[in-house]
Amino acid sequence: MIETRTGWRPEWNAPWSTGAEERWDGSTPLTEHTAVTLALRHNRQIRADLEEIAASRADLVQAGLLPNPMLSLAFGLPIAGADGGTNITIGAMQQLSALWLRGPRVAGAEARLREAVLRVSDRALMLVARTRATHARVAALEALCAHQCAAAEAQQRSASILQRIAEEGEASAAEVAEAEMLAAEQRARLIESERDLAIARRELLELIGRADASADFPVATEPDTDRAIPDERETALAAANQRLDVAAALAARDAADASLREAGLGRLPELSAGAMYERELMGDKMLGPAINVEVPIFDDGRTAQARAAVDARRAHLAAESALQAAIREARTAHATLVAADQALAAARRAAAAADHALAAMIAAHEAGEASDLALAAASVVAERTRAEVVRRLLERRLAAIELERAAGGRLAP
Repeated sequence: MIETRTGWRPEWNAPWSTGAEERWDGSTPLTEHTAVTLALRHNRQIRADLEEIAASRADLVQAGLLPNPMLSLAFGLPIAGADGGTNITIGAMQQLSALWLRGPRVAGAEARLREAVLRVSDRALMLVARTRATHARVAALEALCAHQCAAAEAQQRSASILQRIAEEGEASAAEVAEAEMLAAEQRARLIESERDLAIARRELLELIGRADASADFPVATEPDTDRAIPDERETALAAANQRLDVAAALAARDAADASLREAGLGRLPELSAGAMYERELMGDKMLGPAINVEVPIFDDGRTAQARAAVDARRAHLAAESALQAAIREARTAHATLVAADQALAAARRAAAAADHALAAMIAAHEAGEASDLALAAASVVAERTRAEVVRRLLERRLAAIELERAAGGRLAP
């Protein structure tokens, strides 16, 4: 299911404690595919979630088993001088009501197993999306830090040039102070981005099950293809049909319906049948069938049936709510991606204009027609617009990943 939706094979049956270094040694560039593969195989939380499936399978087997027969043995010894031998009673009883309760119990256990598989698979899809998003954030922050470092250096050059001009009496102290302030702000932005990069690296290591590895590792990025945005209606339809949490809610609804049927059959009196052998004090022997029937005087099963009906109605409403939430998430993610795509296009236009202005300024500077201060200012603007493109690229990348998750899997281009 996960491989069909995402293209990655989880390999959940492989031991998680070994093999991580075989796929990634901590020094080679970490690709998105490798990161997701490691996360699906070595993430401790997803491994813990898999135990829910094992528990549900055990419950399914248990639901199909009949209760053990009851064997009774009684001895009666003569007292107070009574004549005769020992009174012996032997009986074996089998509960029969489990026969008509077995069907809805097995159906409910099967639905709960299906729910467990779907919920674990849904959490695995969320892990895939989170790993992809964190990997993209690390790659973007690396590029962002490079542009911000170049902008900080250009801003510092501008401040140094203004300081030299001020010493020659051609610039005021206020202009120098403003340039120094801008350089300090640019340096502060760089420090914040470096902090965010360090945090993102450690988060990625935790997701792939290598939290103890060194955070100084490179990441490899694939060329951004800016895939076409699907239609909003198609996205909402995909969410309704593909979302695993919606399917899990439907499975929980089926389990609740089975419990309601079981509660209805549970109102029938408990019935047990078997055989009995008895030897009386005087040596007489008896052998024959035995039947035990519950007398529903105090508890006739109505309360349990009413509670099961409430749980069934709640499960139906929860399934409808999950469907509505899935469609809303998909449509919200679609709107976010559209906005991010438009912002990226605007940032690219601004960056192209800034690069064109910088190229013209370099040519003018080489021809002696532009000052060092003007060249440094143009360099700052160009690096800032390039950094903005990186940020907008990351926003679009994260929005595309979220849209695929909200739709229940990868979307066709």
